[in-house]
Amino acid sequence: MKSIVKYSSIAMVMQLSLGTMAVASDATKLNFSDVYQQYQAAAAANNGVDTLTYAQTAYELGLVKFGSDDINRAHLAYNLARALNQQGQWQQAYELLSAQIPAYQKTYGNNGLELIDVYIELGTASVPHHKRQQSYYRKALEIASAHKEQQPGMYAQIQLDVGALLLTVGAEKAKVIIEAQEYLTQHFAANDTKVITANYLAGKYYLSKGKFSQAVTEFERNLAVFAELKGATQPFELQTRAALIFALEKQGNSDAATEHCLAIGAMTPWADTQAQTPLFRVSPLYPMSLLQKGQEGFVELAITVNDMGFVTNPQVLNSQGGKAFERAAIAALSQWRYAPKFEQGVAVDSTTSVRLDFKTSE
Repeated sequence: MKSIVKYSSIAMVMQLSLGTMAVASDATKLNFSDVYQQYQAAAAANNGVDTLTYAQTAYELGLVKFGSDDINRAHLAYNLARALNQQGQWQQAYELLSAQIPAYQKTYGNNGLELIDVYIELGTASVPHHKRQQSYYRKALEIASAHKEQQPGMYAQIQLDVGALLLTVGAEKAKVIIEAQEYLTQHFAANDTKVITANYLAGKYYLSKGKFSQAVTEFERNLAVFAELKGATQPFELQTRAALIFALEKQGNSDAATEHCLAIGAMTPWADTQAQTPLFRVSPLYPMSLLQKGQEGFVELAITVNDMGFVTNPQVLNSQGGKAFERAAIAALSQWRYAPKFEQGVAVDSTTSVRLDFKTSE
């Protein structure tokens, strides 16, 4: 049997052993098979709504086909929980998937690789309970560590994947990214996607710690690889340069940050048409005289983002609270950096609007 569990079977969608279990009737067998094929097609096409619909139906039919205690039924529950997670229905996913742990442990043992993705999905389903999320992510790492000697490459990949998830919830354990990076850079070429990802995540880890110099070092490891690419720029390069802009601006190195803004403006886009995208934001300074009075307000501005991603010609469209708020908003927006808009593969000037709120409670 193959399952969606990527660390145990490396399959895109679950493949059930349809002929191994008794079925309630020929009609049930046919119906389940058809629905499951529709589920597979929807999952492969990344159609979230249809994936959830067919996963739900397949799960319900699977209860009849396999019974409540069969591991195939647990796999169907996993697929449904994953689809629920993708649609933001976390509580339902959590309740469904947490009930499957005994079946997975009975079939694969407490340290079976098949449990890794189950725990990762449970972590996702634990939003917004960060402590519970971290607990499940750490459990996935513990299971992976039991297989480290036999499959060190797989272990490093799991460290990287789980480390990225831990990073999103601010967990100290996200430092496993650095260990994974060390292994992957030693065993794979610099232009391997695993290494590029590891370098980028290492930079993000150091950013989260406020270690901007180290973050810059990690992000810059990938620049030589990007320079060798021909044709359209990878979206990953945009993310890397955006992160570099942020780190360099935090260091006060605006000149170096500007170089990356210029590089972004000179990119060959991966899509002929792209909207402008903010890369670096500065919050406006709250005017002290208004802060002391407890006065709140907002400023809405029209801006032009030029073909190099710089903000020009800010114009106040609407505001509340006075001129001091307007001046602070303009000063902040003038420091913002964007990936420019592309039309027919060429960077162009574009206009957009931005609203900045001034609230004493934040």
